[in-house]
Amino acid sequence: MAHAFACGNVAMGIIVFGLMLCATLSLVASAFALASFRKLPSPRSRFRTLELVFIAFPLLAGIVSVALLFLYA
Repeated sequence: MAHAFACGNVAMGIIVFGLMLCATLSLVASAFALASFRKLPSPRSRFRTLELVFIAFPLLAGIVSVALLFLYA
């Protein structure tokens, strides 16, 4: 038996909105990071490449989570 007056659609909407906001902010951060990465001289360090991957990870996680939510909902 449920102990609330409404179903969990509102909570799920807040979570999905948070995921989409996280993915959007990560997209902006990834664009700025990629632009600054391209300005570096040609022998770029592996640390900078790894930094791009870590900055883009929330974007990938948000896209996958929202896509799976809409595919299986």
